[in-house]
Amino acid sequence: LSWNEGGVDMRYIIKYATSEDGISWQRTNQIVLNTEGNESAVVRPSILRESDVYHMWFSRRIGKKETCHIGYATSNDGLAWHRKENLSLTVSPT
Repeated sequence: LSWNEGGVDMRYIIKYATSEDGISWQRTNQIVLNTEGNESAVVRPSILRESDVYHMWFSRRIGKKETCHIGYATSNDGLAWHRKENLSLTVSPT
């Protein structure tokens, strides 16, 4: 399983891909985390599976050249993600 980023209309989103061997990947073009509100990007996902729950930390940018944040989301299946907005962390002014 892989979650990678892809650009759509100059917005960056996180998509899902699969692999049998970890070398050759099949992209499904399925968006698993899209931008919301005035976000211009959600990128660089890091995924941890703990018991039956997936945890994702990702970088998110608000606006075109605004503050970067670390976002957090959880999922039971790695496909449907639920953001935890109250756990977002601001990391830089640009």
